[in-house]
Amino acid sequence: MKFKNKLKYIFSISLTSFIGSSSFFYLFSPIALQRGLSIKSISSIENITLFDKSYNSYSINEIYNKIRSIPYQKASGVYSIYPREKLKKTIIEGNGNCSNLSFGSSIYSMYNRKKSVPIKLFTHEGFLKGSGHTVQLIGLEKDNNIIVDFLEGGIPLKCGNPIDLKKLFDKDNCQLGFKVISTFKDDFNPFFTKKEFVKYTIGINSQIEIDRYHKFLERIYFPLFNQKFEKIFFDSISLITGFYPKTYINKNGWDNLFKNKKYLLIISKIWIYSFWLSFVLSIYYLITKLIKFEKK
Repeated sequence: MKFKNKLKYIFSISLTSFIGSSSFFYLFSPIALQRGLSIKSISSIENITLFDKSYNSYSINEIYNKIRSIPYQKASGVYSIYPREKLKKTIIEGNGNCSNLSFGSSIYSMYNRKKSVPIKLFTHEGFLKGSGHTVQLIGLEKDNNIIVDFLEGGIPLKCGNPIDLKKLFDKDNCQLGFKVISTFKDDFNPFFTKKEFVKYTIGINSQIEIDRYHKFLERIYFPLFNQKFEKIFFDSISLITGFYPKTYINKNGWDNLFKNKKYLLIISKIWIYSFWLSFVLSIYYLITKLIKFEKK
């Protein structure tokens, strides 16, 4: 009896913790939970496998043609979670914000086996509520790469040349510019100005993890008739099961972002651990009830 009472007490605490932490993030920002669990500190970006090495490189002409083919429409958020639907809404139909278009580009690259991965440009103020910018790092021949801004429809420049990943980390005084490719956009990019550029903490994804996430969604997706709820629901499953892609940041950047915000990391851990504890105990209680039922 004592053992059963202890289990009931643990189950009650874990379930209460899960409901409480879920309510906190729902009211504060669901994005904060996602970023608290997915942003990881790393000693060097060289330790990250950026691209799937079995994929092919892009050519500059392919990048230009891809941007020109996007019929830019609404810049508001697209909540489609199913990969093929997200690709249709973003790259094919031209809707979505910077993150939507970047992830749409990743889906396009996955289906076409091309090297491409999102890069997050976090700002300290408000990054837990979605502020900042997302661009795409695209793999070129001879192990070169280039930053592409799909939201603004062109290629950011530094000293008159396209920016690669190394130049993105360099906080020098080199002049920034922008080469617009899309006929729907102008040549001013508000995210790549000297004032904004120095604020960014750079987050790196891995194409292998991004593709793994999208393939997981393709396997488990079923319609819930509300796309905002679908996104929260399926992204929560991805976080719980470890399929949500990590965003890697160097230690100094990580310390800068989470300074005075460590409590959010603790609450994020409470959320995921309390879920699994509640889930395991629920299965235990279900099995014991079934055993008792069969004995009768």
